Amino acid sequence: MTSIKFLICICIVFCFSTGRIYSQSGYDLYLFSLHQNADGHNHVFSPKFLSNFNKGGYTYQPSFTQGGDLLVSVRKSGENQNDIWLLSPSEKKIKRLTNTKSSEFYPRMNDGGLFISYIKKEQQETIDQQVFRVELKSQKVQSMTKDIHDVGNYAWISSHELGLYRMDNSLTYLETNENKSKRITTSVGKSISTDKSGRIMYVHKFDQDYYYLKKYFPSSSQVDVITVTPGKAEDFSIAPDGTIFMSKDHMLYSMNPSFQNTWNEVADLSLYDIKFITGLCISADGLQLALVATKEKP
Repeated sequence: MTSIKFLICICIVFCFSTGRIYSQSGYDLYLFSLHQNADGHNHVFSPKFLSNFNKGGYTYQPSFTQGGDLLVSVRKSGENQNDIWLLSPSEKKIKRLTNTKSSEFYPRMNDGGLFISYIKKEQQETIDQQVFRVELKSQKVQSMTKDIHDVGNYAWISSHELGLYRMDNSLTYLETNENKSKRITTSVGKSISTDKSGRIMYVHKFDQDYYYLKKYFPSSSQVDVITVTPGKAEDFSIAPDGTIFMSKDHMLYSMNPSFQNTWNEVADLSLYDIKFITGLCISADGLQLALVATKEKP
């Protein structure tokens, strides 16, 4: 059994900036309040810069906990590995959750807060990136992808089902109880998610001109096209009401497929000196949006 020392690290007070945002080189984390008008149009406001504790480093791949805190993958300036940190903006506190010889990416809290999962990358020449899950009460650690070692991102469908973005730009469905996997398609973007109905949502890079946002039904293997992405965007997140948020460079867009058929501009975030958005997520209550951005085009 793999073991890891988890959730016993330092907890310190941190500062964040409001109003004008000051960023450094690297990947920086920002938090916005989110509001939807009666007509379904969305707006962001009250920006906060959350990377003051890691200036010049990498603070990225955020995900919200049910309580509104943020799990992030952090690499300090000058270090060569990533660890998982917990940020509590409302309490102005941070907590380092892992401190291992490997790197941990894409932290997620699942099963009502009973588990935290992440991708672990072993520091070796050959690719070895698996999804691990930690039971917080017992500290038991389990590999969820025993036979798949090239996971670049993932999304939980249920407590025993995963959608996997593979490093060859393909998408795989995995049933973990029986360790059965099925390749769905190739030429997909790195951002994947699941909706409330358990469908995997992903971007299919159809050709050099068109990227399609699609959904896959594990129960029937059916694939439906939702829409064309704006400007060949591939980073997206789904709000609790089904609204899809996508980013392209410094632009933020939204669309709810249940009653909209075109993308609506949410904000031009260059106002806050945000240049290239590389990932985003929406809180469980739909009232906050976190995003990661960098100064240099990825």
